[in-house]
Amino acid sequence: MTPFWVNRLGWTLLHFLWQGTLIAILYAIARRFLQRTKSPQPLYLLACVAMGAMLVAVAATYVGLGNQPAAVAIRVPAVAIHTAPFVQSPETQPFESVPTSVMPAWRETAMPLLVALWFAGAAILSLRLLFGWTTAVRLRSVFTRPAPREWQLRLDSLRSQFRVARPVKLCVSAAVQVPIVLGALRPVILIPAGAITGLPPEWIDALLAHELAHVSRYDYLVNIAQKVCEALLFYHPAVWWISGHIREEREHCCDDVAVRIPGDAILYARTLATLERERATPLTFALAANGGVLRPRIARLLGQTDPRPRDFPGSSFIAGIILMSFAAAGLWAQAGPRFDAATVKANHSGTGVDHIQIGGGSVTLQNVSLKRLIGMAHGVQEGRSYLFSGPDWLDFENFDVLAKYPADTPNAQVLQMLQRELEERFSLRLHRETKEFSAYALVLTKGGPKFHATARPGGAHRFSMQNGHAVGSAITMGMFGDRLSRPDFGLDRPVVDQTGLTGAYDVTFDWKPGEPDTPSASLFTAIQEQLGLRIEARKIPLEVLVVDHSERVPKEN
Repeated sequence: MTPFWVNRLGWTLLHFLWQGTLIAILYAIARRFLQRTKSPQPLYLLACVAMGAMLVAVAATYVGLGNQPAAVAIRVPAVAIHTAPFVQSPETQPFESVPTSVMPAWRETAMPLLVALWFAGAAILSLRLLFGWTTAVRLRSVFTRPAPREWQLRLDSLRSQFRVARPVKLCVSAAVQVPIVLGALRPVILIPAGAITGLPPEWIDALLAHELAHVSRYDYLVNIAQKVCEALLFYHPAVWWISGHIREEREHCCDDVAVRIPGDAILYARTLATLERERATPLTFALAANGGVLRPRIARLLGQTDPRPRDFPGSSFIAGIILMSFAAAGLWAQAGPRFDAATVKANHSGTGVDHIQIGGGSVTLQNVSLKRLIGMAHGVQEGRSYLFSGPDWLDFENFDVLAKYPADTPNAQVLQMLQRELEERFSLRLHRETKEFSAYALVLTKGGPKFHATARPGGAHRFSMQNGHAVGSAITMGMFGDRLSRPDFGLDRPVVDQTGLTGAYDVTFDWKPGEPDTPSASLFTAIQEQLGLRIEARKIPLEVLVVDHSERVPKEN
């Protein structure tokens, strides 16, 4: 049995395939228009909005799926549809052999595997993020020393120009090859050890202005949020594509600020070129507020076009189409089939007589309460009202449901059709939860059963009880437990089948009804002695179908 939260999370991850692709396509279109502007700030904000929209989409989907009847595999006995006298004919019993799960077996296995793989990937990237944080903490003290006082004063002077109220410490580090910013509340700027002596003062001012721009824009915090998004949504290429644009445009924004200090783009580009030439191996730190490749940044400052392609719209588009195709296939499988035609109308006859017939390509459900309809569709067998929770009015609002479907439709799909019809007509929101019940467990005695398999396999299910004499024909043990749970037997708690017996049986037993409030002693003894079954009081965890919301009036046909 797949837990509800696993299916909920799994479907959230699958839905994000098409959601992320759609957001990426809209982002690409908007980015194409904004690229006409010379400022990188609109492009940066657009990329951040797109990344934020991805997180919102995932969160909204997860919350929304919690209010919908997810396709959860619940292994409780199948629905037995019957009218008041509890008689069924073979032509009108399609659900007796139908599992309550509407989830294909392959998906029941695949969903936990999908969620486990996602957890593994997210855990690896989270560890990488944690390692980056510990590295950033160590960089503040390891191979690091305060910068000369005159350079700290120059930084403080620039800080006043940027109107940065927070104190910013300047340090020289042998562990970095380019200037970086660490921290948001107490930011530290680390510059390479050779930069102090190897670069002219005006060049260093430009570099410090670039890093102060990161501080003033709170890029460190944005970068952390960006890393979290990458760790959670790592499996979607669009996340990395947009994340790369965020880093690129962030550096461009800070470059534009830095250029204003010397007032010479060529001088600042020469500074970046010197840093690029002198560092042997590019080093990046997971939480540092830096990023982007220096070569395209230099080309942009000089008004040139970087000859190396950075975007692959054709490849991205093809990847998006493939992702959306897989997602569409999965969502189609989830949605399931529909009736060819169906009508749902309120029944105010008040006769108390219902009519239920399903088979041969048609569904006829007349004067049936909405609670019973939902129970039929979702595997809550009649007689197990304790496994159903919802508003009281569901018991008193009756409806007629008439539907047509192909005669060769498998029985399991008829359940799916009925589920979908009710969900759409009444705007149903359901979920399942496990509750512990004080119940009676129907178990075998040591001597085994004293009844036999039915002499009429596939025949009508019958059960009658009158004046201490009960006869059941072609009934399952689940049906027997449900029948014992009915008020006419006077038990104070439901009876749950735990015999492990499958198939249909014929049972007969007699007992002496006692007082209305204490009928169980004689009944329990008769069942044990005559049927070889024992009824024991136990605490039993059972899954309950909960109706969170339902409209009282169905949508028009």
